[in-house]
Amino acid sequence: MPTCRVRYTFTTTSSRQHADPPGFCTGLAEEIREPDDAGQPGRLVSRYWLRAIAEDGQDIAERLNSGYFRISSLDLIGTLAWDTVEP
Repeated sequence: MPTCRVRYTFTTTSSRQHADPPGFCTGLAEEIREPDDAGQPGRLVSRYWLRAIAEDGQDIAERLNSGYFRISSLDLIGTLAWDTVEP
């Protein structure tokens, strides 16, 4: 399926007891999306965080990918577009 690289701002919450969520973050995710009727990025199938930087500068991408933290709000930076980065 086609992929997109997408930038977001978001806030986190804890998904585990006693975990201290970092709060506000910015991140870059690789998303697999289904094409819509016009061939543009449509329904989200999966998301993998490449980078997720908390206000203290810590990269929490691995903890987001593992489910240690959850996202409580997610705001897109820019627009959705198919990934043009060659592997």
